[in-house]
Amino acid sequence: MQPSQMRVLLIDADPQGNLTSVAAAEPVEEDQAGLADVLSDKTTDQIRDVAVAGIWPGMDLVPTAGATLGAVRDELIIAGAGRESRLKTALAAVVDDYDLVLLDCAPSLDQLAVNALVAAHGVLVVTEAKLFAANGLGQLLTTIAAVRDYYNPQLKVTGVLVNRLEERTVSSAVWLDELHEAATTNGLTVLTPIPKRVVTADAAEAARGLDEWGTADAVTIGTIYTDHLHAIEGALSVKMTVAAEVAKAFNERQEQEAQAPDMPAARSRLGPARCGGRRTPWRRPTSPPSEKGGRDR
Repeated sequence: MQPSQMRVLLIDADPQGNLTSVAAAEPVEEDQAGLADVLSDKTTDQIRDVAVAGIWPGMDLVPTAGATLGAVRDELIIAGAGRESRLKTALAAVVDDYDLVLLDCAPSLDQLAVNALVAAHGVLVVTEAKLFAANGLGQLLTTIAAVRDYYNPQLKVTGVLVNRLEERTVSSAVWLDELHEAATTNGLTVLTPIPKRVVTADAAEAARGLDEWGTADAVTIGTIYTDHLHAIEGALSVKMTVAAEVAKAFNERQEQEAQAPDMPAARSRLGPARCGGRRTPWRRPTSPPSEKGGRDR
C-alpha cells in the first residue's frame, strides 16, 4: 500500500504543538479540545471527539494547542495507577480505523513520552549527530527497556534515524560513527541519515509534502523518507508475525491440555518471542521509567 492510500492518524504529543501547526487542515484554536482532553481525567472526551482533518485526504490529527497539554503532563506526574496506559486505552477505540498511527513526541522523557511508548508497537529514535544527542540516546534506550519490561513487552525499536546531518563537518562524522557503534552494540539499525537541507524546513513551514515541492533536493529527501516508512513497516510486521505465531502455538497447546484432563500436564516448551533470533543486550531495569529528561526522542 502506498503511503498516499493509507488511513493515517497523527497524534501530537508534543506540548509545543508544532505538528498541529503544519498538519491540521484548518487552524486549531488554543482553547480547542485535543490530546490534553483525551489524557486528562477531568474530561470524558475521546479521540473521535477531538480529532480534526489533516492537510491530506485520509489523514486525521489529534491536535495540541495552547498550554493545556503541558498542564496535563504535570497532572500525570501525580496521577495514580494506570497513568502510563491512558493513551493506549484511548487508542483502542479507534486503532482499527487506521492503517498507521504516528505519535509525535517531544525530546523529553516525561509521562507523555512514556504514554506514547506504552501505546506503540514500535518506536523510531530520531536523533542528531551531536554530543548531547548521543548522550540522550542512551537515556532513551534505558527508558524503552523499562517500558518493555513493565508495560509493553512487544515494543520494538524500528531504527535510529539521524536527522539534519551536516555531511561536511568533522564533528558530524565523528558523532555519526559513535551512534553507529552504540546502535550496533544494542542490536539496532541506523537508517539512512536525513541530510540538512533548506527545502525540508521550507516544505514543512508551507505545510506541503516533499513530493509536492518539485525540486531535485525535495525528491531525493522524499525518497529517503518513503524508504524509511517501508523499512519501519517491515520491521513491525515481522515482530507482530512472530508474536502472533507464538501466541497461536501457546493457545493450541493449552487447548490440547484442556482436552486431555487425565493426562499429566505437559510443560510448555515455548520460550519468549524473539525477532530475528536476537535479544537486545540491555540490562533489566530495577524500577519503572522515571521522569528524567532526555534530549532526543
